[in-house]
Amino acid sequence: MFKQNPGILFVGNPEKAQALEKALANSVLSHTPSTTPSTMQRQWLVYHVSETIEALSTYLFSYPDVVVIDRADYPITAAEVSFHLHSLGDDTPILVVSLSEYELRALATQIEAILTETLVS
Repeated sequence: MFKQNPGILFVGNPEKAQALEKALANSVLSHTPSTTPSTMQRQWLVYHVSETIEALSTYLFSYPDVVVIDRADYPITAAEVSFHLHSLGDDTPILVVSLSEYELRALATQIEAILTETLVS
């Protein structure tokens, strides 16, 4: 069974975060019927931040299922966030990418594959 609302922490450009949200909304897993009696479809929770402190606090309080760090627009922030999250020793998948808005569709597919493996209980 999958979580009804898997969470993704996106660190980077807000426009790219919105593009990722749209790609995930149109994904196959978003349209997979839930295993609960309700007819609700899977809803992705995408938390998007662009500052290091914001990213760390959002991570600690939202418990995302995957973290995507876009280093293209904020390379220093990406390095800081990656360092601090790895130091926590958590097993949450962390993807550090450098993609255009158009390449985010392929990333959405990769995120689905990761979550398919990690969210099966």
